[in-house]
Parts: sequence; structure tokens; C-alpha cells
Amino acid sequence: RQMCIRDRESTVLQSKKKPPELKEKFFFMNAPEKDIIKAKIYAQMYTSQLIVKMRKISQPIIALINGAASGAGFALALASDVRIASVNARMNNAFIKVGFSGA
Repeated sequence: RQMCIRDRESTVLQSKKKPPELKEKFFFMNAPEKDIIKAKIYAQMYTSQLIVKMRKISQPIIALINGAASGAGFALALASDVRIASVNARMNNAFIKVGFSGA
């Protein structure tokens, strides 16, 4: 796919953004600190939207897996276009063990 140089540069700049500092274990982005349940729901929605966005962008995504990929890490690896795993890589879909689809 063809892409404008300006678009490519802006994509690179976006990928260099630093994640927000976490003040406590359950603080996520703009969710209120005192409401842990809402923060968890927000984090789940943010993660699922991230995976959908990964599938929609035109640039290929390459995942390098070294170590354990379980839960959200496993989902991010599967959403990538190319996956390269080291000999130390271990992948786990825990939903299967308890009978859930994970979708």
C-alpha cells in the first residue's frame, strides 16, 4: 500500500509516546482513582479497542515474543501480522482451560 511520507512520520512519532505514570495498581488513564471497577472496565475497553486498531492500520505489525505471552499479551501477539518467537517463548490462552471463548 502506498503511503504519504507525512503519514509515515506521524505514525512513528505516535509510537514513541510514553505511557502514563501509574499512581497505584488500578489507576488507568482518565478513570477516577477511587472507582476501581470503572477503571478495570475502562482498561478492558481500551485494550480491546487497541487490538481492533492494530488490525485496521495499513502498516504491518511485527511481534517479537520472548518469554510468556498470556492474557492481553497473547491477544496482542495474535493481533500482529507477523509473530517471531524465541526458544524461550511460551504462549497460553487460559480461557480455553475454563471453557470460555475469550472473545
